[in-house]
Amino acid sequence: MIALPSWAEELVSEVKNRKSHFFIVYGNVYDKIVFNGFSFPETVRFLISLTEKKIPQCLLYDIFLGIQIKRGDKEKIFSEMGIIMPKSNDPNAGLISALKQIKGASNPTNLPVNPLEALPAIDKLFEKTEKSTVLIVDHADVIFPASLQGINRQSEKVPSIALSQWSRNENIRQKGHLIFVVA
Repeated sequence: MIALPSWAEELVSEVKNRKSHFFIVYGNVYDKIVFNGFSFPETVRFLISLTEKKIPQCLLYDIFLGIQIKRGDKEKIFSEMGIIMPKSNDPNAGLISALKQIKGASNPTNLPVNPLEALPAIDKLFEKTEKSTVLIVDHADVIFPASLQGINRQSEKVPSIALSQWSRNENIRQKGHLIFVVA
């Protein structure tokens, strides 16, 4: 087995022990790391691979691409999130996809990009699914401001409130879900 940097070993241990369901991974998370001659994978890829054997579903969310399903039954996940996807034989599927892209969604699966749409959909999934799910929120420092001071619009506060509620939600922990906030 390849030796890992101490922060990665600590994270692996915490994930295996499942003492927590909520992790904040911060620092030089986007730097290329070479450790003991081994090129360490990018942080998000590391988190995806760290959880792949034990947790059947994995979502990645970032504010640019929106929700991406990295692991799991896509149709079931869509359903549990309350998202109705156009059928491939739907004559309007191409039009719906084009309209969503015009609206600003660059996600090829047409899953929500905007945090005000994406976070409630993820919350529904946490509530409804019986399968353990990993959520990795990349570039979280852009989505969740460090302080709510000076923020006047309610819509800008919603993501931070969602994050706060998830961190304290015992049901999320009991179902075996894991949340990684990468900043």
